Amino acid sequence: MNHFLTILTRVHPGRPECLKRNIKNVRGQTFNDIQHLLLKPKVEPVGTGRERAAAVGYLIYGARDRVNGQYVMQLDDDDMIASPDFVQSIHDVVTADPSIDMIIFKCRLGDAVLPKPYLWNRRILKVAEIAGPNILVRWDVYQKAAWEWTVPVYESDFLYIQECARVAKNIKWLNIIGTCSQGQAKNNVGNGDDEIAVRGELCAK
Repeated sequence: MNHFLTILTRVHPGRPECLKRNIKNVRGQTFNDIQHLLLKPKVEPVGTGRERAAAVGYLIYGARDRVNGQYVMQLDDDDMIASPDFVQSIHDVVTADPSIDMIIFKCRLGDAVLPKPYLWNRRILKVAEIAGPNILVRWDVYQKAAWEWTVPVYESDFLYIQECARVAKNIKWLNIIGTCSQGQAKNNVGNGDDEIAVRGELCAK
């Protein structure tokens, strides 16, 4: 492994401004031993926002041969890391207990924070109540679970999370807001820069 963390960012062609904020945000981490992979399809999918999102899930799976971080997380171009010391916090946690192979933290999507309080710190995972940017896993867990992203459904992120939880031996629930959506809506789906009401760099607030 050449890096501590690999961040996988799927790139929407209509979100150049979101992508700029995403990259700046990742580069601004105080602990910056990060491989940041920008994942673009060779041919842009068509259809509804949900259909386009479902069609590019395979990019997370397809990146597996290029991932060289000890840990792996998803951070799509309309998402951001919520604080500049997030990666440092993760490094501190796994340094203290190297057996941790999956971390679940909170994610702010619009005005909602997932997972909701009644699901926090439980082995019960519910679709639409936990999202791709809610988790970070060790390299081996990602490699075993990434195939779920090839299922061409909008909920492939949940299938991946569910499989990670099944494979993982030591799950840590970290009570911090780790990531957030740049938009004010709970789900930006396939919208471009001109359609997203941007919260931007204040997304964690």
